[in-house]
Amino acid sequence: RRHNENLLIDYGFAMLNNEWDEYLFKFDLSKSVPHYILRQQILEFLNISSKYEVYLSFYSFSIDLIKLCRVSVLDENEVVFIHDICSQQHNVQESSINDIIRQGVFNISNEIIALNYAVDILKHKRDSFPTTIINDEYLLDSVNSYKLKISIVYRLTMKYIIQDTISKLECIIKWIESIQNSDKRYDVIDEILSNLKNKLNREDPDLRQRLIVQLTVYMDS
Repeated sequence: RRHNENLLIDYGFAMLNNEWDEYLFKFDLSKSVPHYILRQQILEFLNISSKYEVYLSFYSFSIDLIKLCRVSVLDENEVVFIHDICSQQHNVQESSINDIIRQGVFNISNEIIALNYAVDILKHKRDSFPTTIINDEYLLDSVNSYKLKISIVYRLTMKYIIQDTISKLECIIKWIESIQNSDKRYDVIDEILSNLKNKLNREDPDLRQRLIVQLTVYMDS
């Protein structure tokens, strides 16, 4: 149960699709965005680290990333509204701030905007690597150097984690849109479960329950 970075440092190897691996993603909250300071303070109320670093993994729904995106896509009036309410409360709790955001200004449309924003910035990060996933998969099968193979495995697993997070967020968007449009309920758990099984290439009897817990955490956020 170790990250690839730990495996590399201690044992000199990395595992492809290591289910315990994590990718540290640095979120960029642009200083040019309107009410930058107020957005910072709202994120402080939400107990988001001022470094704006979030960990992505195969089993995570990346709730902190979603919170960062929710605050980022607020319009100027919404930022002021939420900040004023937060500032007026003493000993404010994260759960009450979430309630304010949900009940005060957030609706299904805003949530979809935030989730799409999260997808967009993760795609930008994925595409910023000098090689693509397909490039690395080809290199992994063709190179003979052990050290080079390990470096490709390390890099490729990070990309897989980013891509998997994108896929989970897109599944959540489909699920919310199915609710919004009163369509037949989209089975978000089955879709994510299928994607993860294909990626991790192994059976996990507890995986469905773990995903249900993660989805519940998302809904409570």
